[in-house]
This record gives sequence, structure tokens and C-alpha cells, in this order.
Amino acid sequence: MTVPLAVVGNLKQAGSVVFAANPPMKKRFGVKTGTRLYVHDFFGRLIKLALFINAYLNFSLRVKIFSGKLT
Repeated sequence: MTVPLAVVGNLKQAGSVVFAANPPMKKRFGVKTGTRLYVHDFFGRLIKLALFINAYLNFSLRVKIFSGKLT
């Protein structure tokens, strides 16, 4: 995947946290998990999709189980 992608809790709040960022997002923009939105001014120019936290957590848990990284 070459498209920068980040999962953010609430795009309407500047203090919202990045839950996850893919490698292109990390490399091109320096975004890390736990980063606050106000740290990066470019977030206002990105395409935004609604986060369904239950679906995200369910999928994240499945990935951890499948990869054997569940602690």
C-alpha cells in the first residue's frame, strides 16, 4: 500500500489521538501511533472517513490473534 493512512479517534477535536498509521503515513509525514492531531497541520487537507471503533477494535484483535502477537 502506498497511500498514507491513519486511524484517528475524532477528527473534529484537535487533541484527538492517532490509533494507527501505516508505513507511508509514518515515512512521508512522521505520524506515529499516539500522535495528537494538532501536531500535524496537514490533517485538515486529508480525506476523512468515519471510524467505527467497535469494528476497528474487533479487527485489530483478530489480526493480533492471527499473527500470534496477542499478549
